[in-house]
Order: sequence, then structure tokens, then C-alpha cells
Amino acid sequence: MNLSIRSIRRLFYNVGFFFSLLLFAYSSYAENLLPRSAVIVQKAQALQQEDELVEAIDLLRNYQSRAPYDRAFINRMLGVFYWQNEQPELAVDYLRQAVESGLLQDQQMQTTRRMLADLLLMQEEFQAALTIYLELVNTESEADSRQQLWLRISQSYFQLKQWTDVLSATDQYLNLDGAADRPLLVMRLGAQLELKRWQAALVSLDGLILLEPNETGWWRQSAGLQLLLEDQQQARATLALAYRNGVALTPDDLKTLAQLYLQTGVPEQAALLISEIPELQQDVDLLTMQAQLWQVAKEWQRAIDVWILATGIDNSLGWNLVRLYHQEQQFELALQALDNIAAEDQEQQERIELTRVQLLYRLKDYSQALHYARLANRKTESEQSRSWVELLQRKINNQSAS
Repeated sequence: MNLSIRSIRRLFYNVGFFFSLLLFAYSSYAENLLPRSAVIVQKAQALQQEDELVEAIDLLRNYQSRAPYDRAFINRMLGVFYWQNEQPELAVDYLRQAVESGLLQDQQMQTTRRMLADLLLMQEEFQAALTIYLELVNTESEADSRQQLWLRISQSYFQLKQWTDVLSATDQYLNLDGAADRPLLVMRLGAQLELKRWQAALVSLDGLILLEPNETGWWRQSAGLQLLLEDQQQARATLALAYRNGVALTPDDLKTLAQLYLQTGVPEQAALLISEIPELQQDVDLLTMQAQLWQVAKEWQRAIDVWILATGIDNSLGWNLVRLYHQEQQFELALQALDNIAAEDQEQQERIELTRVQLLYRLKDYSQALHYARLANRKTESEQSRSWVELLQRKINNQSAS
């Protein structure tokens, strides 16, 4: 299963994804700042609250404090402001400086590292983000935060194509009562498919079908895996259920379902299903498929009706019609169908003439049959045409003698 970075990001990057960035309790740590630094921080915070981010950033950047803790605190603050100002690269730079200073207090450091990891993940620096997340999850005691960290870890592993680790991390998330929602199931499914764990992938697909019952792709992938596992009955049941539930199946899906009906011994249902494809009347391949299905079901007249439609599009298919008329002893109709077949070469012309001879013979029109047999023999002088001439001549002689 191929999922682009962009598509995975869409699953996770929303307002909530960076909620931790907004929980910036300036006042709880400002008491440790020098008085001048505290005044600058308060002014910057006021500007930020008035949506004057550029001014707030300029104020902080132009302020130079000699106190190491103050610089770390302001770098952290700049990281948040740059993120809010949609400058993620600069946000990463300043948050990294704040973390690397080692001067932030415990909870400050924890939330700052989390902000940095989230931004690194957004910037597609997956290994760097993962390293931080794995350190954080080992020190985090609060269940909800651990749950969200395992979700980020799962996403990082997914982007790094570490499929076994994706499954382990998502297991950790689920063990903390995390929701088996679409993003999580899509990641698990992708990893399971890459690892060829087909049965497990079917479980994930079942979950996705429950969440998105009208999503054709989940039904199609489920049936495809069942076919891979050589479970044709279950694949048929899956697609049939999707069809009954009104899922928007494509013509190819319907053809697959029809083939499954045929392979599992229900050709009549397969032929009826083909009738549901809107393009049927204009698609000679579909008409051919349906006619053949009716033949397998021994529904000869229905097969004839469909072959008539197919022959109207491609007269070379008329031979199927001739054969069925012959089989059903409708010899006059077989002759009419034969008249509509255009010979493309001498060999096919002989075939047409000899088939006409055979049909006339079955109608006991021996004189006409002899005429066409002689015509065929003059053109090709084949063993078959000579045999017909001799047979028909004897028939006519015997009738005259009697």
C-alpha cells in the first residue's frame, strides 16, 4: 500500500496536533527571569495577544540578555511565535537552541522538546522527531500524553518505513485505549501489507469498512486479499455485500464479482450482474462476456439474444450465433446469421460456404447444398468440400432413383 508523505500528513496535521504549542504558560516561569527580561517577555506576550506577531518577534530578537536562562526562555518563546507566524524552519532553530541549552526547568523542558519533535515531524525530519518522542514516552507518566506520543511515534516509524515498529507502536497506542480511527488503521494496514501479513490486514480493512462503509477502496482491497488467500467464496461474499449495500462499485469491480460468481458455480447470477453495468449495450467485450455466461448457465435463448447485440457491433462474432442456432436446430436463423458474416480471406470464405452446405443439408435442401459444395470445391478443392459434393450427389441420385 503506497501512501505519500503528504497524504499521511493530512491524516494528522490539524489544530489539535500542535495544541501543546499553545499551552505556553509564560507567567509560571517568568519569575525566574531578570526584571528587564521579564518586562520584555510581558510586552512580547501582549503584542502576540493583539496578533502583532512580527512586532513581538522583533522585540525578542533585538533584546540581548546576558543571563543564559533568559536566553533559553526567550528562544523557546521565539520558537512558538515563529511557528504561529508560519515560519517553521526558524521555529525549529530557536526551539532546538532552547532545548540544547539544558537550562529550562523540568516541565518547561518536557513541553519544549515535545514542541520541537512535533515541528520536526511536520518538517519531515522523521528520525530526529522519533528520537525525541522515544525519550519523551519513557519519562511521561500521564496516560493521555503517552497515548499521543505513541501515535506520533507510530507516524514517524511509518514515514521511515520501519513496518514492524509501526505495528508495535500502534499496539502501544491501542493498549492505552487509543481510538482505532482511520489514521491509525491506515498506518496499520500499510505496515501489514508491506510485511505480507494478509490475515492481519483483513482485520484492519474490516475496521476501515466499519468506519467508512461507502469507501469502495476498502471493499476492493479486502476482496483482493481474500483472492490472494485463495478464498474465492469469501471474496465473492465481500463484493456481493458491497453491491447490496449500494457501494459505488466500478464496472471492473462488477466484472470481478461476475467472474467470482462463475468460478463459484453461479453463472446465472454472474450474467445478471453484467446487466447492471451501464456501458453494456455499447461494449462488445461485456456483451461477449455476458453471452458466454448465459451459455455456461445453459440459458441458450438468452445467450442468443446477447450474441445478436454483440454481432450488431462486431459481425465477426456472428459465428457464435450460427453455432447456437445450429445447436438449437434453428437452421433458417443460422443461415441468416451466416449471411451477415463478412469473409476476410479465402480460408474464411470456404468455411462460410461449407457451413452453409451443412445447414442446407440439415434442412434437406440437397440441391442448394450441392451448389454451394461445388462452389467451395472449385475455389479450394479440399478433401472436405469433395466429400460434401460426393455425399450430396449420392443423396440427390438416390432421391431421383426412388
